[in-house]
Amino acid sequence: NTDGQCVAICVPDCTGEPCSDDGCGGTCGGCPDGEGCDSEGQCIIPTVPADVASVFASHCTGCHKGSSPPEGLNLLADVAYSNLVGMPSANEPSELLVTPGDSENSMLMWRLEKSNGQNLMPPGNKKMPDADIETIKSWIDSLPSGDAP
Repeated sequence: NTDGQCVAICVPDCTGEPCSDDGCGGTCGGCPDGEGCDSEGQCIIPTVPADVASVFASHCTGCHKGSSPPEGLNLLADVAYSNLVGMPSANEPSELLVTPGDSENSMLMWRLEKSNGQNLMPPGNKKMPDADIETIKSWIDSLPSGDAP
């Protein structure tokens, strides 16, 4: 510096870690849209946990699958996360299907619990078992707020 003192200079290191801490208080960039950063600084396509995928497979993917699912909502395990988390509802675009960390403000939960004036899902007026609803609720609440593709 100008006082003749030595100043340590931090050299960012992002080698092999496209989305981690750079070691100098910054970040190593980011991941492409629809991807997230894992604990090792690698970009990954997020997926729903196995227990949530199992609930969707048991109650939802009979209809919500393929290239033209109802409301455009495919809930197969490999695409459910990106189709739900932080995504607007086709019927009510001002509402998110899954609001990360906030099941009470997630359209998916309103539909599963027939609350906030929403129709029950799955259709047929037969509510999904409470344990399965709790699995989805716990997953939504476990998502860090702001965690959206």
